[in-house]
Amino acid sequence: ERKNDTPADARFVAFVTTETHSWAILHSPHGTTTLPVELAPKTLCALMQRFGETLDDDAAAQLGAALFPPSTLARLGRRFAVLLPRCARNFPVAAVRVGKERLVDRAVVSVAPDVSSVSWDGGNAARGGMVLADPLGDLPSAREEAESAGQVTGAEVRLGPRAAEASLGASGTHLLHFATHTVVDVAGPALVLADRNVSVADILRHRLHADLVVLASCHSGSKLEATVADSLATAFLRAGSGAVLATLRSVEDAFASKVVRAFYAQGGLEDPAGALAKVQRTLACTEPVARWSAFFVAGTPEPLTHPKARERRATGPRPVAHALPPPG
Repeated sequence: ERKNDTPADARFVAFVTTETHSWAILHSPHGTTTLPVELAPKTLCALMQRFGETLDDDAAAQLGAALFPPSTLARLGRRFAVLLPRCARNFPVAAVRVGKERLVDRAVVSVAPDVSSVSWDGGNAARGGMVLADPLGDLPSAREEAESAGQVTGAEVRLGPRAAEASLGASGTHLLHFATHTVVDVAGPALVLADRNVSVADILRHRLHADLVVLASCHSGSKLEATVADSLATAFLRAGSGAVLATLRSVEDAFASKVVRAFYAQGGLEDPAGALAKVQRTLACTEPVARWSAFFVAGTPEPLTHPKARERRATGPRPVAHALPPPG
């Protein structure tokens, strides 16, 4: 099982709001420090929600100045996780402005739902993985993405009708990659496979997990106000995954394929947060912020080959989750 304590070298900042005050709780090798955020809770939450919708530079600058002043960045260093308040829905934190740059230009950042996700220190033996793509036959770029991912990672690739729930019996490997659609209703989001949809409840109930989960589908990491469930990304983390590449909103099939291919090329299989930061810095030179900031890494900001992870893997893999039962 994943440990709940925080290693001494874990770096994260948790933003917390009460009715009257906003706070930043910083944890780093220097210790834990609580600092006030110079924005009232209602103002902070409104700005986060506005930036998630409009991505305008004024909101980006206000948020960057309030959340990541130089003193905070100096304590956190070049790689850390961010724990956001509940009011922050679909907030692309890497895109806030820090001076003349974006946060992604200054640091490698992940987004975590809780401290246990930040301090993940390994779990599964590196035993390959599974790529499921284009189950309905309407995502040609996803199919090409999957075949490329299989070549780069050595994972088994299942396309079209073979991208089915039975393949999830491979849960507990190093990689699970989904290149498919997401459907969302009041019960929450679900991944579309060839024979059934896999919901947040399914992921949690059957402990579907991998060291790295890639969710190359729309809204795979977004928490919509109208639903009652966590996001798909959070569900995979709570089931025991180390890091999840996910999206905050709708993404185009061809562009998602481009991002994911670059992610693997930059070493995403071993260092998800670091690889995505490299990809986003490159894309920011030619693409509007709305496109590249749709992607983020949830979970640990550290490489999955961090010394603690290697030590944990030496003790053996976690139990492998069983495939989902037949629907009905």
